[in-house]
Amino acid sequence: MWKRLTKTILQMRRIEITALAVTFAILSLQYLGGLQLLECAILDQWFRLRPPEDGNSYVVLVTISEEDITNLGSWPISDKILAQTIENIKHQQPQVIGLDLYRNLPVGEGKEKLLEVYASTPNLIGVKKVANSEHVAISVPQLLKQRQQVAASDLLLDEDGRIRRHLLSLRDTTGKTYFTLGSRLALTYLAAKNIQPIPNHDYSHLRLGKAVFSPLTANAGGYVNTDFGGYQILANFQILRQGFQKISITDVLNNQTPSHLFTGKVVLIGSIAESVSNQFYTPYTTNIKTAWFGVEIHANLANQIIASALEGRQILRGVPEKVEWLWIFIWSWLGAWWGWGMCKKSQNYMGRFAILSPGFFPRDLPQQIILGFVLLSLGLIISSYLLFLSGWWITLAAPYSACIAAFLINHSYRLRKGLVIYRQRLANYMQSLEAKVQQRTQELQEKNIALETAKQSAERANLAKSTFLANMSHELRTPLNIILGFTQVMGTQQNLSHEQQQHLETINRAGEHLLSLINDILEISKIEAGRIAVNINSFDLLSMVENLKRMFELKAKAKNLFFYLEVAENTPQYIQADEGKLRQVLINILGNAIKFTEQGWIRFRVKLASGNGGEIHTLRIEIEDTGSGIAPDDMQRIFEAFEQTEIGRKSTEGSGLGLTISYQFIKLMGGKIDVKSQVNRGSTFILEIPVFISQQTTEYIQKSEIISQDKKVIGLAANQPQYKILIADDHRESREVLVNLFTGIGFQTQQAENGEEAIKLWSEWQPDLICMDMQMPVMNGYEASTFIKSNSPEKPTPIIAVSANAFIEDQQQALAVGCDDFISKPFSTNKLLAAIGRQLNISYVYDDEAAVKINLNTEKIKSSLGKTSPEWRERLYNASCLCDDNQVFDLLKELPQSEQQLQRKIAELAQNFRFDLIIELIS
Repeated sequence: MWKRLTKTILQMRRIEITALAVTFAILSLQYLGGLQLLECAILDQWFRLRPPEDGNSYVVLVTISEEDITNLGSWPISDKILAQTIENIKHQQPQVIGLDLYRNLPVGEGKEKLLEVYASTPNLIGVKKVANSEHVAISVPQLLKQRQQVAASDLLLDEDGRIRRHLLSLRDTTGKTYFTLGSRLALTYLAAKNIQPIPNHDYSHLRLGKAVFSPLTANAGGYVNTDFGGYQILANFQILRQGFQKISITDVLNNQTPSHLFTGKVVLIGSIAESVSNQFYTPYTTNIKTAWFGVEIHANLANQIIASALEGRQILRGVPEKVEWLWIFIWSWLGAWWGWGMCKKSQNYMGRFAILSPGFFPRDLPQQIILGFVLLSLGLIISSYLLFLSGWWITLAAPYSACIAAFLINHSYRLRKGLVIYRQRLANYMQSLEAKVQQRTQELQEKNIALETAKQSAERANLAKSTFLANMSHELRTPLNIILGFTQVMGTQQNLSHEQQQHLETINRAGEHLLSLINDILEISKIEAGRIAVNINSFDLLSMVENLKRMFELKAKAKNLFFYLEVAENTPQYIQADEGKLRQVLINILGNAIKFTEQGWIRFRVKLASGNGGEIHTLRIEIEDTGSGIAPDDMQRIFEAFEQTEIGRKSTEGSGLGLTISYQFIKLMGGKIDVKSQVNRGSTFILEIPVFISQQTTEYIQKSEIISQDKKVIGLAANQPQYKILIADDHRESREVLVNLFTGIGFQTQQAENGEEAIKLWSEWQPDLICMDMQMPVMNGYEASTFIKSNSPEKPTPIIAVSANAFIEDQQQALAVGCDDFISKPFSTNKLLAAIGRQLNISYVYDDEAAVKINLNTEKIKSSLGKTSPEWRERLYNASCLCDDNQVFDLLKELPQSEQQLQRKIAELAQNFRFDLIIELIS
């Protein structure tokens, strides 16, 4: 306990030593005048903050303004006008009249009249300028001087030109004492009420009624070595809430004075005209417009003295010097104590958190220091202001400076002392840190080696994956191309039976379905490998939307669903975006909507949601259905690859990749896709993608013939040459597909197994067009195409790339080496023939019988259907509602031989997806 007490005493001694040293330094600075202007500025602020008073006004001002001078026609005003003014004032019997106008010489007419007024007005006080080192004396009329009715008009200005002190009396160069105008008027007023000034025994204080006046000392308040000649007091300006009563000299001359305005009051006559240059700065002055006139300052002093004597109004005085010293020491001690305490707290934190830890200083320590400063500052400011309101001017800048200086000194001292200790700790810590750094560096190097190895492995794996995708795309599409190619070639033969045609169409549909699954798997693999790019092009949005409507409206109708298309008026016709990806996304989502909706409707909305004020706009597409909906548990994974909802798994259709691909495509295009769904009530998919509005489509529209999917080409039109087509492919089966197709139409063909053979045959045979596979042994299609294009005569031979490599970069590479078009395997016969037609400007002959023309004898078919069993018709109805052509064909096989015509008609309808007509016939 003794140790603790000793430590506390030593700590208090350090605080006291710091406080004393700082106090001495601040007092030295103060006595050198370094803080005087600042203290005076703070005093001015106290005056401005003090609210107006509710006291009495004992003074009435008779003012001479610029307007009065204009009305009177001269300045100074003539003796006649001045005499008339005084006479009019006297009629109301004022207590005393002050004349704040120098009148030592006659002015204009009326001198005798003015002298008569002087003689008949014993309570009139004139003014003179008392001579000193700076000003020349200005005398008063001899009559007033003889009758001792004279007061001094002198005012005291501080170094900054403001009035903060009042003179009650002063002596001229002859040693004669004069009261100033304000004090003389107040004393005359109080004498009429039998209140006389009573000095104490040593004349250091003067009692006047309820007030006690003390002369201002040289170092009172914030003053330092101030000239205290004459009897000075601190100006305690009185700002009355109702203000001083004023009346213009013009109104007095015109006898427009309110009755009893001057009765028993101090009346002061003076100028408030700016041209007279009689304005002074006071604590209330912020600019020249708020400066006070001399007559207002004299009036304020008179009212201060009278109010203090009669009402006991406080007189502003400075505190004694020794009290001032103690005041500064107290605040210096508080600053030293706060600095010592904060430094001790910060050292405790330093020891707790270690020298280099992130918690070297607590986060709240600066806030605590600031809070301490705020509290000390508020305490000092409030106490100083309250003392001012109580009539004491005590310094603020000096104690505040002492408080801050003591805080900084003690805080710095303790910190410096603490840092010496912690430097040693730092040195010790650095030694252990070096060892840890070496250890961590070695571990980091080992991790970097492992990361580099993992990076190389990942790059190899990514390269292997890309190679695998390219190979799989080629290896899967090539045999599938052969299968679908031969089915299309066989389908053109005229000697096939109806059953054989159905078998070929079944094979073709199954192959198309398999191709769709392969495309989905390869598409998601390309997305994961980062090999998908956005291909921006201009296209007709309204046309694409209308085509989608026609595509899905039939399927919806087959299931007794309503399909609505709503296109907003602000939807542009032409936009720039990735048409292919947008179309695939919409097909996926619309297909799901029909697939999982058993009753109700599908609503397809398109509109332009917003724009950013520039070229980019937001296209908003909503697809809403009244289907089975999506469970909350499934909402989290519907966009994941190979994931299906519970209802999707029950349908046993699809690969579970449609929504994944759609989500990735929308994200790739810079858009977003949201889903709102309720089980058994339906779902709404909302797509928002950025698009550019285009004035017209730049979509490449071929001038040549476009072959419809429901037409079969059977030959070349008349009057056309027999074109020669070179087929370059390393797979014999693929070449046979094209040979059978082309020769059946009327083309001459030659075959090449690789690029070298293709170049040789091109040179010798001079074909009109080349169908070039891009992946071949010896020389691939890219090299062969480059050679042919660079060595062709003036008109290069058209080359159509026919490749199982379906990636976008493969297409771009083929077009870059000079190929004129690109057809991916498996190809559509009509698509390939259309491409050839564009390159050679060929016209085809079509089999009109092959175009499906369904002529129904409704009554006859209904009659035949009526002969079937109700159970069979119900199964056919359900299969038609599901648009399941395979199930329809299976049901047709159950019909007896006698119903072959019915079987043929229903099969034709199913082949052409007219399930709506089948449903109507059954209904």
